[in-house]
Amino acid sequence: MSELPEIGCRDEGGAFRITLSGEVDLRNAKLIEAAATDALAEQRPIVIDLAAVSYIDSTGVHVIRGLARRAEPLRVTLVAPAGSIARDVLDMIDAGSFAELAEA
Repeated sequence: MSELPEIGCRDEGGAFRITLSGEVDLRNAKLIEAAATDALAEQRPIVIDLAAVSYIDSTGVHVIRGLARRAEPLRVTLVAPAGSIARDVLDMIDAGSFAELAEA
């Protein structure tokens, strides 16, 4: 059985921070998109913290990349420590070309 994600949202110094943990896949990727709707409407910077993500599939990647496109001209910041599962996936897809990458 797969691990259900936890999604937390908070205002962080004018930016909207979405913190994810667990698995991000087809079943729940749209929850991430829904969580960012207000921030996108207000043109606020978005930080997506993936440090506690244990699995991310192509649907999760697609949603994150889509959010980055919709947020333009602002850049989305993706938090994923070096060596984490999320960072390995972000590096494979060259996420630095469409988002800021941060360790913390």
